[in-house]
Amino acid sequence: MPTLAAAINVYLSLDRSIETNRNYATTLNRMAADIGPGRNVERISYEDLVDYTASLRLTVKQSTFVQYLRVIKPFFRWAVETGYLSQSPAAGIIARKPAVDPDVDKAIPPDILAKMLEVSISKPRNYAMLLFLADTGCRIGAVASLVISKLNLENNSAVVLEKGGKYERVYFGPITAETLKAWLEIRPQVKHDFVFTGKRGGEPLQKSGMKALIYRLSERVSGQVYGPHSFRHAVGNSYAEAGVPPHVTQHKLNHAKLETTLRYYYPRRADNLPEVSQAFDLAPLRRQSKETSQKEDISGKILRFSDYAQDA
Repeated sequence: MPTLAAAINVYLSLDRSIETNRNYATTLNRMAADIGPGRNVERISYEDLVDYTASLRLTVKQSTFVQYLRVIKPFFRWAVETGYLSQSPAAGIIARKPAVDPDVDKAIPPDILAKMLEVSISKPRNYAMLLFLADTGCRIGAVASLVISKLNLENNSAVVLEKGGKYERVYFGPITAETLKAWLEIRPQVKHDFVFTGKRGGEPLQKSGMKALIYRLSERVSGQVYGPHSFRHAVGNSYAEAGVPPHVTQHKLNHAKLETTLRYYYPRRADNLPEVSQAFDLAPLRRQSKETSQKEDISGKILRFSDYAQDA
């Protein structure tokens, strides 16, 4: 049987995106350094992983700890499937999902976003990139993957490479579309097809460069640093506050599970229930029959108790 380090190397050679394998390598190599990279993989025990994860909890946030386990547990399941192990030593290791604090809003405030756009309006590339993020709610890696051949400015949509190496269609409004057109008109004539280019040589603008730009702009206009994911949270919050059904917001943000959408954006939006109830009072009765085209106000047809109240 191979050593732990050798098994990890085989696992990292599987067909995944470069970024995913980079993240997996960081997580698994950290585990191997603690347990012992030269140990035979079949000699890794449940107790070894309990000791490692106990020390890990003390050094990372709960959310990060959950992400680590989401890499470690599949690795050992793969080792079982491959025949390296008879059973996974990580099967009994669990991690509770961190609770979402309803008082902590990770979204970038609208006024700060507006200021960032204001100072970027004279720089078409930056302006278009910020609007694309704020309009689509996609992840920064998806923005970096955007290519001209998958950008449809006629129907305001684009196909981007999202989390997990999946192609997803994202949508934006006419203002963002016009801004993208303006940028593409002056974009450097380069051999590659990526929409956003760097300043030096017109190379594709990397995710790290986009992050640095957003960090710098947000700190410049507000004194606080906001990352690209704060744009995504802002979209989720805005859709929830507007009363958009959760499953629509789920697809807007390309969440794999509806649970994620509900956990982050909808629990703290129940305070608008009175207004929604007023706006949609007697909703089942107000729905028009499919056989009837004439719009009718049914309020006058509802028998009211007051019409039959007896004089006191």
